[in-house]
Amino acid sequence: MSDKKIMQKDIRPYMIPAFYEWILENDCTPHVLINAKHPNAVVPNHVVGIDGRVVLSLSPTAIANLSIDKDGISFDCRFGGKPWPIYLPMKSIESIFAAENHEGMGFEPFIPNEAAMSSETEKQKTNCTKEKPPFLKVIK
Repeated sequence: MSDKKIMQKDIRPYMIPAFYEWILENDCTPHVLINAKHPNAVVPNHVVGIDGRVVLSLSPTAIANLSIDKDGISFDCRFGGKPWPIYLPMKSIESIFAAENHEGMGFEPFIPNEAAMSSETEKQKTNCTKEKPPFLKVIK
């Protein structure tokens, strides 16, 4: 028996559209867990958790212009009333699931290399200085 490793194409581009349709057909809300540390992911920093992950709804009522292809998912949505274009490379998607019952499929997590991590950290620092976080003010 050979120890040669068989290289297969990534399963995400095949399974994510199928699960998306399956979730909708079951009257549930599709969500994706993504790792925003992927260098090509376009997600507003203020919604990303401390671990670099975020769950996003792909509900047709919450997003517009959804496109799923072999490279990734793109759509438009709003955070705090502000429009945002989102791009999720396939490798950044760690799972797709129904919000109501968490049924879905998980994938191998994205593990960024150190070079990407340092450039992403710099990017986040730059973005943090540009946008001020929301705050509450007491009015008497």
